[in-house]
Amino acid sequence: MLKSLLRSLAGKQLSIGIELTEKEVKACELLTDGKGSNNVVRYASCPIKEGTISDGRLVDSQELGSTIDKLLKENKFLTNHIHFSIPSPNVMVRTLKLPDLSHVELKKLVHFEMKNNLRLAFEDPYYDFVKLPGTISKAVEEPNKENENENLSEVLVVAASTTILREYADMFENIKLKPISFEIKPFSLLRLLTQSYGEQLPNCFLIVYVSQLSSEVTIVDNGGIRLARTVEVPFQLMLSNEVKQGNDWLDNYIEPKQLFTNAAQDLIEEIDRLMNFYYYSLGKSEQTFQNIMLCGDLPKVSMDHLANMMQDGLTPQVNKVQWDDLPVDGDKSRWDISAYTVALGLALRGVK
Repeated sequence: MLKSLLRSLAGKQLSIGIELTEKEVKACELLTDGKGSNNVVRYASCPIKEGTISDGRLVDSQELGSTIDKLLKENKFLTNHIHFSIPSPNVMVRTLKLPDLSHVELKKLVHFEMKNNLRLAFEDPYYDFVKLPGTISKAVEEPNKENENENLSEVLVVAASTTILREYADMFENIKLKPISFEIKPFSLLRLLTQSYGEQLPNCFLIVYVSQLSSEVTIVDNGGIRLARTVEVPFQLMLSNEVKQGNDWLDNYIEPKQLFTNAAQDLIEEIDRLMNFYYYSLGKSEQTFQNIMLCGDLPKVSMDHLANMMQDGLTPQVNKVQWDDLPVDGDKSRWDISAYTVALGLALRGVK
């Protein structure tokens, strides 16, 4: 049986994407053949004991390791190669406008900015950067200054605490897992959309990932991530039955449907504010957002209702993330790509 399994995997790769929140762990195992063919072979999630993770920090390493180890073994995940999504509270994402130089020269400038000009919530940053597509004429940015022929490049910088990354890496290694990469959610979401939509993906759009405690809003322009923000709009209360207060008006206000409506309206306002900031404050008034790609782990009925409210309250077309022709093993009726977008996007990295 083992020989048969190994023969079936010849020339193919297995990798696991793991997403952690303060409430649950989600894992997705993907089989790829190196030619663009992908197959979800296993996926699973389970709750995390309250207090195990707090504000993205690992509080109880042993408890979390035990939970992840049990989840993977009970669901018969095969590989130990994993990609991990760094909890958003531990991440800084900034776009810098720097001279359009080579990677080596840009590295020196980014290092200078990290040491002297960027305020960080942690003292031991591990960071990386990528130059975004396109250049900006300095004559447009500073029309009254000399050197009008000099061009600027937009550089996306991502930083996280080295100490926190090491804590998670140690936890994974203690349960015999091999972390291949640590990544922020916007990268994994964009990778998923790029593979699932291909050339149909719009040029300028937003990715909105909604969870119970907060939402992630990412602006993608010309194939690159330009802006990423965490929006603290909780949908958690609408998923539970709150104790009535004995006041008809107050009970009406806090009942789940009204709580959901309030949260959705708050999220819509934050998205609209972020779009306006991108349009005007960042000098992108020539751009038009074509779509909002919506995903997240709220119940399907709630996600559908949220999509309808967002379509009514915002100008761009709102689409729920889909990948209809992606092969999924097992009971496909249980599969919800919206909830597993981050874990699946991570697994798409393969074993690189």
